[in-house]
Amino acid sequence: LKNSLSEEHTHLRTHLLPGMLDGLVRNSTLFDRIATFEVGKTYLPTDEQTLPNERTKVGIMYTDSTDSTPFTTVKSYVDALLSHLEVPYQIFTYTPSDGEQYMQKGRALQIKLGKESFGYIYELSSRIRSKYKVTTKVAFAEIDFESLLAHTGEKGRKFKPITKFPN
Repeated sequence: LKNSLSEEHTHLRTHLLPGMLDGLVRNSTLFDRIATFEVGKTYLPTDEQTLPNERTKVGIMYTDSTDSTPFTTVKSYVDALLSHLEVPYQIFTYTPSDGEQYMQKGRALQIKLGKESFGYIYELSSRIRSKYKVTTKVAFAEIDFESLLAHTGEKGRKFKPITKFPN
């Protein structure tokens, strides 16, 4: 970016993970359990002549100092979301490539609609956790929001007014 607000924000983000991980690091000294989500834009490069491919993504992050399996917790969050929206998804074991060293091998899943991949669930690798000085296991999911909306069933599209007096 030519007019970035700071030296740390000179490029468009391709993943939600780094920003969410920064938030986790800032809050990890205050809380033992952190569960957070973000809906935001990512920008994937195309060729140099055109604008990047702008996609809206949903990120879900979870860590708990007393939970040794945050991966299963995030998977249950994703299962609940997709089931509630009546999305006909399938989950497959995923083997990270050399460029995806932020994923823990053996702890990564790919979410698909037919042959189309629209998300991942994984545990952060120990290499990334040590770089950010995070001592607990961290699980993360990133889902393409536009693909999610395109495959949402009728139940997921119904409007419910927000209650005036929440519980």
